[in-house]
Amino acid sequence: MKRILSILLACVMLTLLSPAVFASDLGSVTVSSFPSPIDGKAPSSSMTVSDGTVKTVEWFLADGGVKSEVAMAAGETFRSGHTYAAYLYIDPPSGREWKPLSTGEITFTDMSDVTAKVTDDSGKKLEVSGNYLFHGQLLLRVEILCPGEPHDEELPGDDPTPLAPAPVKERPDFGDVNPSDWYYNWVYGAADLGLVNGKGKGDDGRDRFDPTGSITFAETAKLAACLHQLYTAGAVTLGNGDPWYKTYVDYCAANGILASTSENGGITADDVMKRASETVTRGEFAWIFAHALPAAALSGKNNVPDNAIPDVKTGSGFFVSSVYTLYRAGILNGSDDAGTFYPSDAIQRCAVAAISVRMIRADQRVGAPKNLQG
Repeated sequence: MKRILSILLACVMLTLLSPAVFASDLGSVTVSSFPSPIDGKAPSSSMTVSDGTVKTVEWFLADGGVKSEVAMAAGETFRSGHTYAAYLYIDPPSGREWKPLSTGEITFTDMSDVTAKVTDDSGKKLEVSGNYLFHGQLLLRVEILCPGEPHDEELPGDDPTPLAPAPVKERPDFGDVNPSDWYYNWVYGAADLGLVNGKGKGDDGRDRFDPTGSITFAETAKLAACLHQLYTAGAVTLGNGDPWYKTYVDYCAANGILASTSENGGITADDVMKRASETVTRGEFAWIFAHALPAAALSGKNNVPDNAIPDVKTGSGFFVSSVYTLYRAGILNGSDDAGTFYPSDAIQRCAVAAISVRMIRADQRVGAPKNLQG
């Protein structure tokens, strides 16, 4: 009897002393020493986190709020009198998970129930919004003002002349893309890069993105051409031809994105021209996109052995090696926890937006499901 009581007492003491060992998820996080914007200084991601690791910080000019945010360009500095928004992507500690929002019997896996607190260098508490779960990361939006009076930039010289303000590209206001949608930041990220746009106005007068809609061969060729030019030249200068997609198809053919012959499989320029208005499948899309950037730009992030993807095996089709290239690069990670790809299905526009951002932004690439990792 004494032995049983001793065991029970030991269990109770272990529970009291080591609650974190048994906790399955995290319900709070504190971010301190958040770097306040300083006029003329570049954005910083240096800060302290109580739990987890800040993986990425994206900065936006946010004078007009969320709907008019404009991503800050590389090398751009803060300007006094302007409001900025930082998006923090925070990884949980190893072996832990952020706590999803649960209401009754319903769990919202893309929304967070984490209590988040952010303070600046002086200890002042900052407003936090956009508290979501994003591919296992905690996503926080922090809005902050750069102190000081607004001032015009001037050209050097004895008689300085004010520079004309650079045109600000207004973000679209997609009425069918909501902050709680898993693809919200991917869609707007792709829009900020100039890679995607809307499909007209809805009945409410707001832009429509049609996130679950499909994409055609012609649209895929245009996107692949723009991605390649943006990556290699730093800007997209391509314009429409006659028919509108011919310019992009010709560019893809000239830059090795499309196959010169269909003899050994693959998709040629003739294929795209003939099937321009047809819906592209996920397998066909993967083949084109795997050729849209140089091989060095798609270096391996994940160790995914051959034949690990449940529905993409040797002999499945001409797209097999392309799908594995994109999984290994962190561009694709499947449509479920098993990493299933569904190569014969039509690819949705929301997935296209996510893939496009990952192609250009290597820091936004994702890990593969655990069962696929060799």
